[in-house]
Amino acid sequence: MKFRYQNRFDKERRDIMKTLAHAGVSAGLLRACSLVGGMMVARATEAQAGPTKSLLLFAAGGALDELWRPSGSMQLGPMSEPYESVKSQMNFVAGGTMSPNAAGHGVMFAHFTGNSFNEDSFDVNIGRTIGANRPLRYLNLGVQCSATLLSRQGTSGVPTIDSPASAFSLLQSNLGGGGGGGGGGGGSDPRQLYVDRHKEALTVLRQKLGQHEKEKLDSHLASIEELESKIVDTGGGDTPSTGSSCSSVSMPAGSTSSFDETAKLQIEIAMLALKCDITSSVSIAFGEDNHQFTIPTYNQVFHQSHHCCPGTADYTITAKYMAGLCARTISRAQAEGILNSTLITQVTDMGDARAHNNVNVPLFVAGGGGAIGRGKVTNASGKNVKDLYQAVANVLGADEHPNARQWSTSPVSL
Repeated sequence: MKFRYQNRFDKERRDIMKTLAHAGVSAGLLRACSLVGGMMVARATEAQAGPTKSLLLFAAGGALDELWRPSGSMQLGPMSEPYESVKSQMNFVAGGTMSPNAAGHGVMFAHFTGNSFNEDSFDVNIGRTIGANRPLRYLNLGVQCSATLLSRQGTSGVPTIDSPASAFSLLQSNLGGGGGGGGGGGGSDPRQLYVDRHKEALTVLRQKLGQHEKEKLDSHLASIEELESKIVDTGGGDTPSTGSSCSSVSMPAGSTSSFDETAKLQIEIAMLALKCDITSSVSIAFGEDNHQFTIPTYNQVFHQSHHCCPGTADYTITAKYMAGLCARTISRAQAEGILNSTLITQVTDMGDARAHNNVNVPLFVAGGGGAIGRGKVTNASGKNVKDLYQAVANVLGADEHPNARQWSTSPVSL
């Protein structure tokens, strides 16, 4: 008799359990080492056509359409110039809108929920659908967001994790139960090396896995140790560094007291989580929509660039900086070999920040292999951010899951 699966996610889960049983991996080992679960999900999805991961970016401040929208020959404007090296991987979605009361300051949750008070935000719903079988359902990272409730699971707000050390500790923890804002036990000290803490479990694991999984495990652990050394040596932004066995590793300039350095560390956390198959859904908020933060290229509060003076010079500085962070994220995903399996979606808080309006909102989708058009401009023709979310969810196959949120009946054509 042929077994009937509820959907492809149910089949994926059952295939994973079969793989674990055949490998002799016990439930105890699975709980002890979250990498096992992530690797097994990755194995089950390797043959799946299309992207299987999502990275959602919030870039504060919007942009001026006439300075951001690429021309027909993909000539970039002053505000989109940082995308030059990665534009071939991008689908620029121009002419989009957002709900009128979602544009402007003080409504952070609206940007990821499509202005809903009681439904999942995009990152959470993707985690609950395509990421339902991953060790960690979703990971919500922020840069100077003050743990704002940007994300939402149903009626409950999910705070951003602004500390790279806290985010990394979450990845270290026992992630068997999933969830984005907490969960898992152990690993409260980010200076306690992951490999040392799980030495016994990893030794057993190597004896049980095939060569393919062993190679993936070694690659994952190398990434973990490299990132861990960076967080340890900078103190993780929470406490001064006390040194570690990885202190000889060359460190990037700056520390987590800087917006820029924190943003770069959070990008690395995102890369680690996705590359190591710990989660299928990561979000990063570069700042909050009140714009009360400072960046290296602008010596005043970010918000001032939109209202300080005639002309567009100051606004261009801050818009270019945000584009630079997003471009860096795409480049890092490409360098880590996960861009084709990941859809990177960027949203913001308004169109023209000088007017706090909700039209000509600068958006993009990148990566995804051949699942979307790349190196092009898509004219959204007034469609809403929710129409973009629906399009991305459809490409990822999230709409096939019973927990899928329906964002729109007229998705943007990517």
